[in-house]
Amino acid sequence: MLSLAPVADPSGYGDQDLFNTLRHISDFLRANTAGADPAFVAPFHARLGEAFRRLAPSIGVGLPDDADTDQMNALVAQRLSAKDGGGLARPAVEQFVREGIAVAREAGHAHRSGLRASGTVAHLFRADGGVPKTAVNEASVGIRGIVGDGQAHRQHHGRPFQALSLFAVELVEELRREGHPIAPGGVGENITTKGLDWEALQPGVQLRIGTVLAEVSCFADPCSQIAHNFTGRNFNRIDEDLIPGSGRRYAWVLEPGEIRVGDAIVIGAANGVELP
Repeated sequence: MLSLAPVADPSGYGDQDLFNTLRHISDFLRANTAGADPAFVAPFHARLGEAFRRLAPSIGVGLPDDADTDQMNALVAQRLSAKDGGGLARPAVEQFVREGIAVAREAGHAHRSGLRASGTVAHLFRADGGVPKTAVNEASVGIRGIVGDGQAHRQHHGRPFQALSLFAVELVEELRREGHPIAPGGVGENITTKGLDWEALQPGVQLRIGTVLAEVSCFADPCSQIAHNFTGRNFNRIDEDLIPGSGRRYAWVLEPGEIRVGDAIVIGAANGVELP
């Protein structure tokens, strides 16, 4: 069934993961409420703003009275970055990250309520680092993602909210028809899906994949590491901000388990929608 249980506990994050998760808190809220009525979104931004103002004194940053949550996030992240990750005031930062994630997830669940769809796992991939990843028939999945999977560049990858990367086989086929030299696994995805309404797979949506319960956290920004998959190295072809419906999805892992090629993927979002 739908789970609002906490995602990976921030107290278990290293400093790099804690800081880089904090950097994206306001992004999570905006992604989880994209397209929603401003009146629906406003209370969630107010709650996030209150959390920022509780955190700010503990790290020595002042927040202007008229700052919005994006501006608050930028100021807090800038302060922590200037301290080079040291002196994070960990208990306060951990509590803020815990609260901020909860606000964004609650907003996403309310906004995406009633959605239900299904598909299957077309491919599974893992690698020690780099792309393309190696195809496997089955995989064990923990809170941090597929066991045995890793990232060559940890500065922008490997956060708990990036535990799983998903892409649609239909998009791979569309890109190949356009002439791009892409294949499944080429853009670093762990799971290539088949038969899902890809544009409906938005932050806040939960997925039962095999025995794993996951939740879409955000969209994956493309980068030069996958440029060889695109004609003219135009990796922005799968930038969700530029071309809605084209981008990969990142997901938290709420319940670890096992995934096999061919397993069903059932997606649902909230308010009475149950997942098997």
